[in-house]
Amino acid sequence: MNAMFRRRTVLGAGVGTLAAPTLARSQAATVNLTVWSWVPRLNQQTEMFERANPNVRVQVVNAGQSLAQHMRLRNALRAGTGAPDLAHLEYFMLPSFQLANALVDLAPHGAAALRDQYVGWTWDQVSDGGRVWAMPGDSGPLGLIYRGDVFGRAGIEPPRTWAEFGEAALRFRRANPDAFLTNLAFASGNWVNALFWQAGSRPFEVDGTNIRIAVNDAPARRVCEFWQPLIAAGAVDTKPIFTTEWYASLDAGRYASWISAAWGPLFLSQFVRQSAGQWRVSAIPQWTPGGRVSGNWGGSTLAVIRQTRFPREAAALAMFLSNNRESANLFIRDQFLFPVLNDLLSSEEFASQPSAFYGNQAINRVFIESARQVDTGYRWSPFQDYVNTQMGNELGAAASGGGSLVAALDRLQDNLVRYARSQGFTVRT
Repeated sequence: MNAMFRRRTVLGAGVGTLAAPTLARSQAATVNLTVWSWVPRLNQQTEMFERANPNVRVQVVNAGQSLAQHMRLRNALRAGTGAPDLAHLEYFMLPSFQLANALVDLAPHGAAALRDQYVGWTWDQVSDGGRVWAMPGDSGPLGLIYRGDVFGRAGIEPPRTWAEFGEAALRFRRANPDAFLTNLAFASGNWVNALFWQAGSRPFEVDGTNIRIAVNDAPARRVCEFWQPLIAAGAVDTKPIFTTEWYASLDAGRYASWISAAWGPLFLSQFVRQSAGQWRVSAIPQWTPGGRVSGNWGGSTLAVIRQTRFPREAAALAMFLSNNRESANLFIRDQFLFPVLNDLLSSEEFASQPSAFYGNQAINRVFIESARQVDTGYRWSPFQDYVNTQMGNELGAAASGGGSLVAALDRLQDNLVRYARSQGFTVRT
């Protein structure tokens, strides 16, 4: 999910500052930078940068949420004018803009020296060898949000494996014919990608315009084959998420859990108020007993766009917003984004913060562990927005209409191979 969906955590202000680069104060000319971002109140952080760099002025523009902004940015790049100096981009969009030669390499401006300060998988997502195409901003490691009261009445413990989850779903449905253990979001390509990611899928390998496509690989098929009999048995629901009916079903206990991410807890608390205090969070179930593997759903980066006239200053701003401790604290405290800095994820204050909506559980601990377990090998395609749309269309229709998820996955594979070739890629499967 996108960075606009927030997470309630609080850190004190009395901690030190990380060594994010700032500019020398000797420059006299004023530099004006524009940032496209959907993050609310980002001006709080940009004003910090301005105070540290009096010759720089930063304008924050909300150019649309996620895909709407990406489209505007592509149009500006095609036109050769009108692009911002910096833009928030979701992780899955970086390869597309990188291939279009739209991003400034931040390594010559000092970004490479910050590598070890970030969760490893997030740095792998923004870098390519010695080049750094964006600064990690926030993330969405997976977890299971569930109704503690409903699970308790049903005698269900939070499942440790997907096999346990499937057994619990069948048992719960038999005992509660008007309710489901969960609702699946196969119509959301981003959600599907996160589950495939955790299962070990490797859908794409990209080298310039050469691409290997295997969205129907064995791990992805395993996910589909696991859920297919549960759908057929009516043990899980498949209605659209983020609708009035979906929120009401969660609030009433008709859906007893949500397979979600680190931004999910606060997002849910804004729409599901009658059941406040009854919710809990547990680790994402594993495919292998005793496993410690997660995937990611959501999060964003900050990239410098090649049209900028001020790459040095723009790079310094990107690094400051991502890496400066005071700025990072604000992202957690005021914008409720899940952090990607190792220093913050190691903070006991952050880990132990209780959440009243979740029965005063220290839910951050669950997602901190999940963040450290995200599989580092997942890669995106250079046309991932198209992939996500087609994935949601194919798998969503199969899940809700009684079709075969595996057959839908095979159709998706054929679709993407044709599309990639039509876009000039050399494809292998």
